[in-house]
Order: sequence, then C-alpha cells, then structure tokens
Amino acid sequence: MVQRRYPLWVAVAAAIVMIGAACSIAAALAIARTEAKDSQGRFGVSAAGVVSRLSQTIQNENDLVISAGGFADREPDPTSSQLAAWLATVQAPQRYPELQQVMIIQKVPVGRLADFAAGRWSHPAAALPDSTLALPPTARGYYCLASATGYPGISGSPVGVDLCANEAVARSRDSGRAVTTRITGGQWADGTLLAGTPLAVVTPIYRGGYVPGSVTSRQEAFVCWIVMTINTQVILNEAIGNHPDLGVTLRYDNGSGTPVVASGGVAVVGGQTLTTSLSTGLTVTVTGPPDAGGVLGPGSPVVVLVTGLAASLLLGVLILVLATGRERALRLVSQKTDELAHLALHDALTGMPNRALIVDRVDHALARVRRSRGTAAVLFVDLDGFKKVNDTFGHAAGDHLLCTVAARLTGAVRASDTAGRLGGDEFVVIVEDATAESGAEIVAERILSRLAEPVQLNDAAGTLVRTRASIGIAVGLRDSSEDLLRDADIALYAAKTSGKDRFVLFAPQMHEVAQARLALETDLRVAVGTDQFFLLYQPIFDLRTEEMIGVEALLRWQHPERGVIAPDQFIPLAEETGLIVGLGRWVLGEACRQAVTWQAHGHNLMMSVNVSSRQFDSDVDIVADVRTALADSGLEADRLMLEITESRLMRDAEQSAVKLGALKDCGIRLAIDDFGTGYSSLSYLQQFRVDVLKIDRSFVASAGDSTVASALLRTVVQLGKAFGIETLAEGIEEEAQLRFLQRAGCDSGQGFLFAKPMAPESLEELAIRTKATPRKTMLSLTRAPAS
Repeated sequence: MVQRRYPLWVAVAAAIVMIGAACSIAAALAIARTEAKDSQGRFGVSAAGVVSRLSQTIQNENDLVISAGGFADREPDPTSSQLAAWLATVQAPQRYPELQQVMIIQKVPVGRLADFAAGRWSHPAAALPDSTLALPPTARGYYCLASATGYPGISGSPVGVDLCANEAVARSRDSGRAVTTRITGGQWADGTLLAGTPLAVVTPIYRGGYVPGSVTSRQEAFVCWIVMTINTQVILNEAIGNHPDLGVTLRYDNGSGTPVVASGGVAVVGGQTLTTSLSTGLTVTVTGPPDAGGVLGPGSPVVVLVTGLAASLLLGVLILVLATGRERALRLVSQKTDELAHLALHDALTGMPNRALIVDRVDHALARVRRSRGTAAVLFVDLDGFKKVNDTFGHAAGDHLLCTVAARLTGAVRASDTAGRLGGDEFVVIVEDATAESGAEIVAERILSRLAEPVQLNDAAGTLVRTRASIGIAVGLRDSSEDLLRDADIALYAAKTSGKDRFVLFAPQMHEVAQARLALETDLRVAVGTDQFFLLYQPIFDLRTEEMIGVEALLRWQHPERGVIAPDQFIPLAEETGLIVGLGRWVLGEACRQAVTWQAHGHNLMMSVNVSSRQFDSDVDIVADVRTALADSGLEADRLMLEITESRLMRDAEQSAVKLGALKDCGIRLAIDDFGTGYSSLSYLQQFRVDVLKIDRSFVASAGDSTVASALLRTVVQLGKAFGIETLAEGIEEEAQLRFLQRAGCDSGQGFLFAKPMAPESLEELAIRTKATPRKTMLSLTRAPAS
C-alpha cells in the first residue's frame, strides 16, 4: 500500500516543485516589472520637470511678447532707443537670459525703402553708404524690416533681412498665430554674422492687444510683428539642470522636423523618450537611459526562486499568496485614500482646487516669499451676469458655463500658478514669482481676454452666450493667507462697483472703505428691524396751473448716532444686500396709508413711489405687493404711480414689458424714471404701457443754456404727446427753467423751486395754504420756509 502510494507522493512532490518553480518565476517577473515601472516613473518625473521648465520659460517669453505688444500699440513708431529703454524697465536682461534680440518688424512699401533706410538703419560704428539696401526684388510690393531693435549688450540694427521672405511669417499676420523660424543670412551692420543662427519667434500684434476674429479685421488692426531671437542652448541647458543622464531635443514645425538644437546626454538604443508639444509650434523630446529591471539584472529576483526551492516550495507559495493578498489590500486602501483626499481638496464640479487647497497653497506661497524675498499675487475672479445665465437657461447650462470658464482659467495661467474655485461663480488664481503688479496684471488681462470669447451652452439650441468677469488683485506679503485673500476680495468689490469687466489692484485705503461699508451694512440690517426709516414727500405740480397734484415718496434713514443718512449712501448697499426688497415693500405700504390719510383731510393727491431694480427683479411678486398695499390702505388704484428707471427696463425689455403689463392691470399708473439717459426704442415705448415719462434732471438743468439739451427736452415732450404719454420734469430749481418747460408744453414738474422734500404735516400745511390760492400765484407760497 505504501509502495502504491509512493508514486502518488512523488507525483504530488513533483507537482509541488513545479508549482513552486512556476510561482517563483512569476514572482521574479513581477519584481522585474515593478523595477522597470519604477525606472519609468523616475524618468517620467525628471522628463516632466524638464518640459515644465521649458514650458514656463516659453510662457514667460509669451508674457513679454504680450507686454511688448502693448508697448508697440502705445508707441506706433518707436525708436530703437525707446525699445531698449522699455526692455530695461521690464528687467529683460535679468529675467530672460536666453534672449539675444527683441525687434519690431514693420511692413515697408518698396517705394519707401530708401527713406526708411535713411531714417532707421544707421549704425554708430559704420554708417551705410547713401543709406541704400541691397534687397532682392519682391512681388509683394513691400518688405518686412526691423524698425526698432533693443537689447542691452547688442548695438546696431539688423540689415538686409526681409522677414516676409519666409511665407509662414507673411501668413502669420492673417492667421493671428505666432510662428517659429530661423533668421538665416542675416548680419549686423558691421558685417558680423548672427551667432549660431538663433531661433526666432515671430508674433503679429494688433490694435487693442487682442487678436480680431476675422482675416479682414486682422489685416485692418495689424500694427507690427514682435520678433524675439532666442539662444535655445541657454534654455535647454537650464531646463536639464541637475539631470546629466537626460538629453533634450527641441524641434519646430517647419515641415521637416529637423532638430534645432540638442543638449545633455546622448540617446541610446532602447532608451526612454517623452515628446511634448509646446506653444508656437515647438516640440520637445526628452531622452533617458533604458528601463531598469530584468530577471537577470542587478538585484535579480532569481534569489527569490532559489531561496523558495531550497527552503520550502510550499512555504514560498504560501508567502507569495499572503504577499499578493496583502498587496491587493494595501493597493485598494491606498486607492480609496487617494480618492477621498482628492475629493476633500478639489471642487466636485470642475475638478479645480477648492478653498481648503487654495488656502494651503497661498500659505506655501507666502512662506516662499518670506524665504526668497520674492512676491506673490492672488486674483479673485467673479463672473458678471452668471445668475442671469443660470436663471434663464437652467442649472445644467450654468454648470456647463462654469466648467468652460474653469478650463479657460487653467489654460490662461502658467504651470507654476494655481487656478481654483471658491464656489458659485467665484474663482481664485495664485500667481507666484510675479514682478510686482505687472505680472499679475498680465495674467488678469489674459484671463479677461480668454473669458470674453463666446461660450456655446449645452442646451438644445446650442445657445451662444458671452460672459465677462471682474477681477480683484492683491500683491505682496501678508501675515496670513486669509489677509491676502481678503484684500483680493476687497479689490474685486471695487472692480464690481466701478463698472465690472475689468481688474482693480488692491490699495490700503480700500480696506478702510470696506470696513466702513461693513459697519454701514451691519447698521442697515439693524435699522430694518428697529423702525429707523421714515418718508419725506416732495410735491408735484401741474405746470399749466401751477397747482399741487401729487407727491413723490422719498425714503430716509434716521440713524441713532449719525443722524439722517442720505439715500445715495445706503440705497446702493440695500440693493446689493437684497434688503431693498423688504424696504421697498414697507415704503409702498406706508405711502399708500399716508395718501389715504390726506384724502380723508380733503387732499386728493397722486402718490408716486420709486421701485428699485432689485425690487423689480426679485423673485417676490411685486404685483402681489402692490395689490396688498392697496387693499390694506384702501387707496384707489389710480391714485398710485410707480416709477421704474429706464435703464432697468431696457436691461431685459421683453420681460419688463410683461411685468409692466401685469402692474398696469392692477389699475395703477406707471412712470419711466430718468427718461433720456437709457436706450429706449420707440417700439418698446409702445409696448411698455406707461402713463408718464419722467424727464431726467440733467436735461432740465441745461434747458435754455444748451441748444442740444433744449432740443432734446422739446423732443421728449413732443414724443410723449405723440404717444399719448404725460411728461414730468424733475429738478426744477430756477424760474427760467420753469418758464422754458411751460413753453415746451411739459405737463407737470417738481423741484426745489416749488418745494423741498418735507414731512407729512408740513406738506399738508402747504396743501391747505395753496388750495384756495388763485392760479399762477402758488410759487410765492411754496418758496416760504417749510419744516
């Protein structure tokens, strides 16, 4: 029985040996692959670092081109001395050691060649004989020649180089794209050849600092070419840095792929490579040693096989199984940990760094600034009009717009900078190693330019929308990241309040303004709940009879410490915070109650109430507020008039017409306030169903003194009569203005000539005094002091 079992055990033993050998070989191969992967990873990190340095250098040069384009646009015919002075101002020698020359190239008609040479191409060491040029004939009718050159350490101007002989350069003006080429056969005025025939990056420049959308507009807006000649050996050596085992080759897209220059180690058979496309058609290839690893290489896994067979194949198999299981478990834990860490530090919608990661990176940037005495900047970017897109097209379209903006922001900054999202439509960009304000301003200009391009939404119609942005910039060292972010936010508020679609640099006085505004906002919120507001009323007069026919309700704030605060100080803040909606509802109800009180005393006056833009736009139904105020007070609907500014109505004219129609259906009267300062069209004026055009005080102030203002005022009055709409002039302060309006046929008016805003009791006293006054004698009464 034992003998019979022996072959079985032999077979089992042989099977165990075979299984053990197979498992050991598999483990050896796995170790070899791991070592190869590690080698590839190390090469990938090193190669990516080389590419990143090259990319950052080229991005810096692109920034210089943008700045030089602005200089050329401001100085349409600069001299070499001016260009050299500008390059010194931006510290070009220190910041761009790879540059050999910066030139401004202009189109020179063939007929102006001699004049151009006499005026531009003189050399301090050797003047050209009779200022002529030996250039080959051209069918284009013009040459592309250097009109200004400037760079410290290089004197004179390049002569005899027609840049447009290169067809790619000639086409760059119409395409709006930079090209990379070599300047061959070029020489300086003293005959010295250009060293190493350097690489030239040629960029077309257009008026306004941006690339127009069509070929025709690019031809019309073209200013010049900016040419930068670059010593590629310098940038390649700097990029390789501390990687002597790597080689790098830079190519440019000229159709042949011929290497321009190579540096570092020599490529070997089987070596690792990484090829990346950079800007302006450049391609960089990094080469390194072959993959490490191999079963029989150094540290060979053969030891695993021998040890496993010698000790115990079964134990080896067990260890292998346990190791494999443990590896899988650790890999799974690591994967989930990485996913959770990424979610904790990145925005779920856009994948950008979130607030937590942004604050951390600002802290690190400030720490580097303290060590290296460099500088850092934070840009707060807020989209203008995003809420309108979100409300009009839905949240899915809004999310698509945010993702598009995130991609454009990421593409507008350098690899060393950080772009993140705080939430909503607020983004942050961290710029490191920026040269004072100039670097941050260049980034801001680039962001505004990128975001100005239209975005196609993902709705069924593929709607194109344009969104702009406001940017606040804070530059320099702060005690903490929160201080730098706060200052950028304060600058953003200044950009918003000064007109949007722009960037504003933080200034220390802005902090004081922000603190004062915060204090006022706090007091305003307290005031809303503690009845600190009251109404004054300014009379409105029939200009034909000069009799009082109505009043305008005006909101005032009685601050317990500051006294009466003028509306222009708190109304904009109430608009911004949304408190104006509740305040407007209170004003409407209080004004209606006061009108009913006067009616009970025998004064049937029209009550006019202003409606703010925020109140008109609010999700709260203003039509319901009007009906509630009329019902609670008992005021007849035709004795209430609402005033809405022309600019607000024209912001969304079609929607405004619908809402005005609903208000008109309540039976009230409607007036367009500040008429003449917006952009109303006659077609919308018919759709708006308004009763009164309220002529802006700026027209009244100039009436009689300015021919244009007088003509405009008469036109508004006649326009009102043509449409059957009354006209009401505000800001009447002089007798001559009143008489002019009467002759023009204006229906009614108000102003200090009649009476200033007054308390209800004082206005009622005035109404009593003037009620029985004969026609045309009221002005003497209204001019009397009133409380």
